[in-house]
Amino acid sequence: MGLGRFGGGVGATRWLHRQGARVLVTDLDTADALRDSIDELADCPVDYRLGEHRESDLDDADLVVVSPAVPKNRSPFFRAARARGVAWTTEINLFLERCPARVVGVTGSGGKSTTAAMVDAILRHATKDAPHAGTCYLGGNIGRSLLGDIEGMTPNDTVVLELSSFQLEDLPHIARRPDVAVYVSAWPNHLDRHLTYESYLDCKLNMIRDAAPEIAVVVGVDEPKARSLIESTARANKLRISPARDANPEVELNVPGAHNAHNARCAGAAARSLGIRDADIRAGLASFTGLPHRLQFVRRLAGVDYYDDSKATSTGATLMALRAFHQPVIALIGGQRRDGSQQTLVAALCKCARMVICFGDVGGDVFRDLQPHRRADEAQAFACVSTLEDAVTAAHRAATFGDVVLLSPGFPSYDAFANYERRGRAFASRVAELG
Repeated sequence: MGLGRFGGGVGATRWLHRQGARVLVTDLDTADALRDSIDELADCPVDYRLGEHRESDLDDADLVVVSPAVPKNRSPFFRAARARGVAWTTEINLFLERCPARVVGVTGSGGKSTTAAMVDAILRHATKDAPHAGTCYLGGNIGRSLLGDIEGMTPNDTVVLELSSFQLEDLPHIARRPDVAVYVSAWPNHLDRHLTYESYLDCKLNMIRDAAPEIAVVVGVDEPKARSLIESTARANKLRISPARDANPEVELNVPGAHNAHNARCAGAAARSLGIRDADIRAGLASFTGLPHRLQFVRRLAGVDYYDDSKATSTGATLMALRAFHQPVIALIGGQRRDGSQQTLVAALCKCARMVICFGDVGGDVFRDLQPHRRADEAQAFACVSTLEDAVTAAHRAATFGDVVLLSPGFPSYDAFANYERRGRAFASRVAELG
């Protein structure tokens, strides 16, 4: 239930087929919208029900595997499955129930992808020359399902999983928990799904709730309410608490920003809890060059640096990106309109950017909200254009030596792009064309 434009259901579909199951993929999106995901399954004989869900498809269903993107409390199809007593699960639960390797779970409102990748970089460096070291795997929300890798895994291996609140929502239905739980950050997020900050945090706490006492909990969260809840839950389960602030890798990172230094401390604390030496932690972090579309350096042209942070689809992520640079910033902001106030984002843009170029579906709204904040000396410029390509062109014309042109949109990509990755690639392609 839910193949997804990102292909989130592809791994589960393929794995279920390999287990001998008859698989029906059902998704409310059309075949055209899901083309990339369907193409990935071209060699896998499964049936499709696209553009709708049909309750009759549940007539002979033994199991429903629900995508984390499905809001179960608002889904008539899911309610119908429950009413019929059809068993259900999720891809991440299928994996954790069967995974023989030790697992590092990484979650947070921001920074979880980078932190998970940093942990993976440390582990790969630490084990590359060890004759009996196991294999490292990176997956979960960060990229691909690891269900297909289970058969080759051993207890000597280590899996690093980025885990979203959507994936953690249903973790109480199984007994397995990560062996190391890393909490990078916390602020209100996905409230259209969780409704309240408390419900959002409750999902995050599932990573350590009812966990075995030998589990280590790395706490990098600064927000007082979340930090208190994480630590009290850990203490109630007699878990080992490792504050991230106590970890000091003392390494010059290849990714900018204080938030990435924080991510590195979280990753270092996680690696240390696994027994990794500090020298290997430093070397692993020094080898990390960043993730695509997350403050990724694209090009330097005429003394201007261009950065792709298309993954920043929330206000919190854009705030961290803006604070990562000491140079003057030309910020490209826009995307799909969403509910909620933009005042926090507007205030940060006025404080941290010398120029803001708005684009896309929400561009006019942000541009309008910026107007009352114009400084009297007019040292700051605001502009509004139609497309991302227009925004890059406008930034190129306005940029001077020493500036940073930063795509950190603050909004989802779906007004013009199938996902943030395509938006980031379009940005990089346009930047490459600049003369």
